Amino acid sequence: MRRAGGLGGMVLCRSITLKFGNSSKLVFTKNSSALLRLATAVGLGMAALVSRGQTFNVIHDNQLGGYAVGRSVVEVSDGFLVFGEQAQLDSNEQDLSLTRFDLQGQYVSEERFVKPEDQFYWRPDPITKGPNGSGFIGMAHLQPIDSPMDTVLLLRLDAEGDTLWTTTLLTGYTSRGYKVIATADHFFIAGAYNTGILGDSLPAYAMRTDTSGGIQMFKRHRRVGAQAVAADTLLNMYLAGNGFWPNSITGKLCLMKMDSSGNEIWHREAPVPYGIWYGVQLLANGHLLCAGRRSFNPQGDPPMHMYLASYDTAGTLLWQYQGPMGQPTAIGAYTGYNDMYQDTDTTFIVCGGIQQQNWKRALVHRFTVDGDSLWRREYAHFANLSPFNLEVPWDIEPTSDGGMVLTGETWDDSNNSPHFSQHMWLLKLDSVGCLVPGCQFVGLNDIAFGLQDALTAYPNPSAGRFSLALSLPEAVHVNGEMQLQVFDAHGRLVVRKDLGTALEQSLVLDMSQEPAGLYSAHVSDAGRILTGTRVILE
Repeated sequence: MRRAGGLGGMVLCRSITLKFGNSSKLVFTKNSSALLRLATAVGLGMAALVSRGQTFNVIHDNQLGGYAVGRSVVEVSDGFLVFGEQAQLDSNEQDLSLTRFDLQGQYVSEERFVKPEDQFYWRPDPITKGPNGSGFIGMAHLQPIDSPMDTVLLLRLDAEGDTLWTTTLLTGYTSRGYKVIATADHFFIAGAYNTGILGDSLPAYAMRTDTSGGIQMFKRHRRVGAQAVAADTLLNMYLAGNGFWPNSITGKLCLMKMDSSGNEIWHREAPVPYGIWYGVQLLANGHLLCAGRRSFNPQGDPPMHMYLASYDTAGTLLWQYQGPMGQPTAIGAYTGYNDMYQDTDTTFIVCGGIQQQNWKRALVHRFTVDGDSLWRREYAHFANLSPFNLEVPWDIEPTSDGGMVLTGETWDDSNNSPHFSQHMWLLKLDSVGCLVPGCQFVGLNDIAFGLQDALTAYPNPSAGRFSLALSLPEAVHVNGEMQLQVFDAHGRLVVRKDLGTALEQSLVLDMSQEPAGLYSAHVSDAGRILTGTRVILE
């Protein structure tokens, strides 16, 4: 495994705090609530990191070469499980894999998952939490090399990621399982299905099963190519994706509500030219949140915008948010919000990837339920700017310490044998989306991490005095003189020291007059944060 470090694994981040009431959001309701204050949550989230591990930004290459990508990440008692796809994990061309990491992001092990020739099929987050927290439920796609038929598998896993059972749901000429969600009594599934029989033009399906995988409802339709699904307590299903001719406008962002028998109640097309929804979620206030991208033609060609919208359960559009635009050419283009979750304070967090000609980033974005932007962070693992490289998170999940963890894929240009240029990516952030806690206080947007181990503190914890050691690589260019800033958990600046330009130096940090707690130390130059660490004052 290669961890971020030095210039070979440069981690780039851009941290942007946006003003409330961002002008990109169009509001369709008069009942906007007051914006939430997050200062208390910031302090609590940072303090919780002391007992639950670290933030980190790591990659993993499978041990036998070939590509690797993460589709879903789940937190377990001793670390994190990443479900993804890898090439050449064994003698097969492609494998469904389970990779285990510890609480600090260190690689532990990997294994082939379920059976050969499986894949999750390019969609965000195919693994969901089981009923009442009892393990996990997953969807997989099986396509043997010597057969034209596809199979959709439903997987039941225990709390540590071990397989309890698998069952076959569908087999056909085209069979895909894109998304599954679980409630106490049911699983709800959306995907694509085609028998291969001439004239079969019903490309999508919705399905409800019991908790053993027994099918209770199966309905095919051609109104919306469903990529994601949500459900309410009345067993109504909400399918999100893009429209299909002749029952909808091809390529439009489309949301459809179905009753418990699979009958359409309503469908809505977003008020933008074209696009696709990759996710839909029923929020705590009873409204629906859709995440995806918008484009300007039904083929979805660039340029594209990241795009969000919220509807009530009667299909009324409440607000829409147009995010950043991807590059205007088709070279290696990917832009869109992919996954989301609602936090305990009712705000929600979405993630996605954006590509421009010389700028590839994974975005993490927090909003109020009324669509007001609170902050945005941007991350990339590799420093190269090839137009073909991706930095895409496919899943984001809350963690028990109040932070968040993401998995996906990150690319470089090295192709260092035997490894491919596509790498499995695991990114752990704190409650406000920082890799080094306190990044929101420093006052700089550009952050060049990959150097996060360049500043160390000892002893740590300490009763008052810390010895700090700064060791930056010789190839790092420092813009002007450096400074050290230390903040407490509420953003109060408690120490500021000028460091000059020496890349290696030691200094004593005396904090004996400050109250016990967690503090963040950052070294920056005139334009960016270079490195940082946490210090614990006893």
